[in-house]
Amino acid sequence: QKDYLIVLLEKVTHLAIANQLPPSESKHLQNVFITEIELCTTTAQLIETCTTALLLFTQELADHQEKIRSPLIDQISEYIKNNLNAPLRIDELCAHFDLSQAKLKYLFKIELQMTIRQYIILQKITVAKQLLCTDSDIQKLPQALGFSDYAHFAKTFKRLTGMTPKQFRLQNYQK
Repeated sequence: QKDYLIVLLEKVTHLAIANQLPPSESKHLQNVFITEIELCTTTAQLIETCTTALLLFTQELADHQEKIRSPLIDQISEYIKNNLNAPLRIDELCAHFDLSQAKLKYLFKIELQMTIRQYIILQKITVAKQLLCTDSDIQKLPQALGFSDYAHFAKTFKRLTGMTPKQFRLQNYQK
């Protein structure tokens, strides 16, 4: 099992490097986790170490991607975050930032590896999750986040999180 996980870790390291995580950083993480794997004595410890390694590699990649984003993408992202309560339209974003739709879509696909529509929805769901951890009114969330109605909001939320807004609140809200 240890050998299999070490091979898996090598593949993750190569993927991280291929996705522009600096090789020195990738190899350092790999070495740290190989040492951890070698010290494991149970299957549960191996699984936990492997899970931790995958999460850390993912976080490092995300952090690295944030650092290399263009200032324009940062400006557009900030605009989107500040206007989540509105039904954001791509043509309006293009006009606001003086970009063609093709250029805007290309920038998001290249720099964030997702479409602009996916990014907007992801931001709305991220804010919804934060609000669901408070005592905010669940029925008012769709309007506050620019969804047309509660059914559309709930369907989108469940598709992305695997649970309904009410289930998420029950699991995460603590008075």
